[in-house]
Amino acid sequence: MNLFGWTHGGPAKRAADEILKRIARKKPELQPIIHDRPHGVAIELPDYWVMTLDNTRDGVSGQVFRPGLPGFDDPAFIVNIYHYESTADLLVRHSTRDFTLYDLRVDAVYEVIKDFADHYGTPFTAGTRLTFTVRNFLPYEDGHTVSFRECTIYIQSDDELYARFSEYIGLAPADAQIVPGRSVPL
Repeated sequence: MNLFGWTHGGPAKRAADEILKRIARKKPELQPIIHDRPHGVAIELPDYWVMTLDNTRDGVSGQVFRPGLPGFDDPAFIVNIYHYESTADLLVRHSTRDFTLYDLRVDAVYEVIKDFADHYGTPFTAGTRLTFTVRNFLPYEDGHTVSFRECTIYIQSDDELYARFSEYIGLAPADAQIVPGRSVPL
């Protein structure tokens, strides 16, 4: 029994089981590993991601880590039944080496690989380095505002830049990174 009176993982374990069911339905070839933790569990897809699920006073706290990548992982969030499907979608999306605008990490440095213009025609030239800060989705415009310390890029979901993001922007070399990759607590 732990601090909250739960045994055998409690609500965190139940949340993990639900998320794993959804991952299996979406991409059966993925075989995540589950680990017990002092106040919950962790789900791991080695070399891709680890998701910790911890029992807290506010509910189940979840956080996704991408080991070894520069920049910071997204902050923890409260996981409830309404998040199981979207959390499974996120983890399936992170189980590939494809790079999309959803994979940008705070304080990681990226580099423009090929010249392009964003949705509003602002030009970006190859070799330009950009330090990511935040991405916002605007559902009523079906667009993304991608903010870097140096500038902002506007992308619509029907733009070529959105469809072929990894052809235009990629991770800058390791020597350009200001925040190194970190290990994940299991």
